[in-house]
Amino acid sequence: MRKPTSPFDVALWEEIQPFLHPPAGSKEEETLARAVFKNLSGEAFQDAALQRAELRSTGHYVVELFFARYEVEVSLDRMKMAALLIKQYPALPSWKEAGITKEKYFRYHLEYYINEVNIFKERVAKLLGYIKNSCTKVGWVEGASEMEDLRTIFKESLRALTGIRHDHVHVRRYKDMRIDQLEGLEIFGERIPELEPVADDVYRTLRKRYSSAMFKEVSRLEEELDRVLDRAKAVAFKPVEVEVK
Repeated sequence: MRKPTSPFDVALWEEIQPFLHPPAGSKEEETLARAVFKNLSGEAFQDAALQRAELRSTGHYVVELFFARYEVEVSLDRMKMAALLIKQYPALPSWKEAGITKEKYFRYHLEYYINEVNIFKERVAKLLGYIKNSCTKVGWVEGASEMEDLRTIFKESLRALTGIRHDHVHVRRYKDMRIDQLEGLEIFGERIPELEPVADDVYRTLRKRYSSAMFKEVSRLEEELDRVLDRAKAVAFKPVEVEVK
């Protein structure tokens, strides 16, 4: 996770610190242990009454908020990873046997990236939704409404920022004539050796262009995320200050 520098992340770290080092044997320590275990293991609470109590506890809210924020950062890291790997092609002997061509390697990481953009969108929406639900639980209607509005605005801004590519990731493959050209050159290059250097030139151009564009897009997504979280900060930590009856 990036070093907490935005107002939201700084506030989140300040809120979670007491729960990272609670007094031994205290109720806070029990709350933290159960909340962390639930997140790391995927285990759901068996006792419904206990679950409701945990959802109403300050420690659980902050820990859940932290994990939701962390998942958003994981998506950003994975997009950066794809942007880096897409410009590399470690041609291993076993790859040729498996039919892993430059085009297939390139397209795999491009589609992984496109899919991760969509996951990023859903994780941010989930984070804002969690804040909204926390507001609802304490009866703060204005806060819940503000979070719902912000979630809608975020989704629209992301659509404008990233274009339509991620909308079609589950409908059709992303199309680029240069990628299709690379595929054709590699297919015929097996029989026409003169085409191999042409394929290498096309691949080199694609790697440079897409990797640079993907890194720039991630930077824009980080800026958009910071703007959204700045607006969410005033609401996000309000449920912590409200005593739930």
